[in-house]
Amino acid sequence: MLSNKLSRRGFLRAAAGATAFALGQGVWVRGQEVVKVAIIPGSIGFADVYTGIEQGFFEDRGLQVERVSFLNGALANNALALGEVDFAPLVGGYVPFVRPAGLPYKIIAARSQVNGFSFLSSLALSSQDDIASVLRGQTVAVEALGSTITWAMALNYLSKAGLNPETDVNLVAVGGRAAAAAALQSGQAASNVLDGPIGEQLVQSGAASRWIDPLIPAQHVRWLGSGKELALAWITREDVIANRPQTVEALVAAANDTLQFLNQLESVEDLAVTLAPFFEGVEGALLQASLTRYLQTLTPDVSISRSLYEADLEKWVALKLVQDVPFEQAVEGAFAGTRD
Repeated sequence: MLSNKLSRRGFLRAAAGATAFALGQGVWVRGQEVVKVAIIPGSIGFADVYTGIEQGFFEDRGLQVERVSFLNGALANNALALGEVDFAPLVGGYVPFVRPAGLPYKIIAARSQVNGFSFLSSLALSSQDDIASVLRGQTVAVEALGSTITWAMALNYLSKAGLNPETDVNLVAVGGRAAAAAALQSGQAASNVLDGPIGEQLVQSGAASRWIDPLIPAQHVRWLGSGKELALAWITREDVIANRPQTVEALVAAANDTLQFLNQLESVEDLAVTLAPFFEGVEGALLQASLTRYLQTLTPDVSISRSLYEADLEKWVALKLVQDVPFEQAVEGAFAGTRD
C-alpha cells in the first residue's frame, strides 16, 4: 500500500512541470501552494505531518509542505508569531498561553487526545507515591523555561507529586530534547520529560525508566486530571485564516486524511520504513516502538472537542501558566468542525 502510493506521487511530480511563481497571498510551486510548517526534528509528535507528506495527502489537496525546523516549541511558537511559518502543529495549550498577550492564534484542527510526554528518571523508584522524596534536591532537565511542552509538563508532574518546582528541585533549560536526554545519560540531570524516539531510547537502553507513563489510562487521569485532552493541535494565526481560507481548508482536509490513514494501520513496520528519513540515526525497532506508542494518542479525526480543550486547559490554569481562554476565542472550528 505504501509503495503504490509513493509511486503515484512520483508520477504526479514528474507530470507537473510548471515553474515556481507567486500568486496572491501564497507562493505556488508546480501548481501547488507552498505552506511553511514548523517542525521539531526528532520528535515522534510530528509523525502525522511526515506521514501526510510521504503519503501524498497534502499534495492531493494542492499543498506543498515546506518544513521549517526549530530546536524547541518556544522557537517554533515565536516563528509563527513573526510570520516565518504559516502553521504550527504544536500543543493546543500554546493558544491560551499566548492569546492574552495579544498573539492572534487559533486552533484549527485536533491531532491527538492523549498526552504522550513521559516523566523519565535514572533514579530508582519503588512507587509513584515516593517521587517527591526521591527527586527532592535533584536536577530536572527541560528544553527551555517559559513556553515549551517539556517545561510545562515538568511543572505539572512535579507539582502533582507534591514538589515546588521553584525550590524543591533544580529545573534547568538545556535547549532541546536531545540535550535533555544527554543530560540524563551523563548524570547532569536525574529526570526529564520526553516523548519518542529519544525518550524511548533512554528506556530501552536502561538509562532511564518511566516514572509516569501517560499512555497508561489510569496514570493519565492521575497526573493530567483526565483520561483524554486536546494534547496536540494544528495552530495558525487569524490573518492566515482571513486571507487564505482555502489554504486552511486544504490543510485541515489533508490532516484529516492522514489521521484516517494512521488510525486504520494494522502494523507500523512499513510506516517506520517510510518515515525513517525523518528520524535520521534512529534504528528501525526503536522507531517502530515509538510509532506504536504514538498511534495510541491520536484523535479519530480533526474535529475539535470542547470537552477535550477544557480538560487540557484546566491543568494549565491550575498551575497559573495560562489564563482561562474560552473555547470560542481559542478555536476556529469552521474547517474541522467542533463537538462537545
